[in-house]
Amino acid sequence: MSLQHIAQRIVEREIEIDAEYCQLLADRCDCDTAIILGLKRYCDDLCYAILIVRNKIPITIEMRRKSQNTTIQSLGVSRLVKLNLSI
Repeated sequence: MSLQHIAQRIVEREIEIDAEYCQLLADRCDCDTAIILGLKRYCDDLCYAILIVRNKIPITIEMRRKSQNTTIQSLGVSRLVKLNLSI
């Protein structure tokens, strides 16, 4: 179910990454983690594409405006990782 949800978010948000790579990233996480994949223009704003991982399961990919907070507290995770991929 989770990878199917991730695949849907990838298509909806036109992100150039595949669900299997998201699963690979999730497998490397040892706690609840937000992974900033990179910047993407979305809904006429420059946004961060953020993969949320809980218990080694990729939960969702959310888009957050660059002007919004992207802290551990605001994302509700224990760790924040920035990859800055070309997505």
